[in-house]
Amino acid sequence: MFTYQFSHAWIDFRNLEDRENINWFDNSIKATVANREYCIDNSEKFKTFGKDSWGLTACVGPNGYSGGYGAKPSLSDVDKENE
Repeated sequence: MFTYQFSHAWIDFRNLEDRENINWFDNSIKATVANREYCIDNSEKFKTFGKDSWGLTACVGPNGYSGGYGAKPSLSDVDKENE
């Protein structure tokens, strides 16, 4: 979530689009909703996931620190590590 939300602390992206017509405010909302849905959908698989426990980002996990932890499509194989 850090990747999608940190820059919003300094820049108001509402109503701004880049050269490719991407609205990064809307993109961040979509990423946040997808992250929460992933945690809800996988709450049976991971005991720390749920409707009130989400916001995956780089962190320390079962195999140490990883920048790949997060909702799909993260770079992590965390699903395979915890099966």
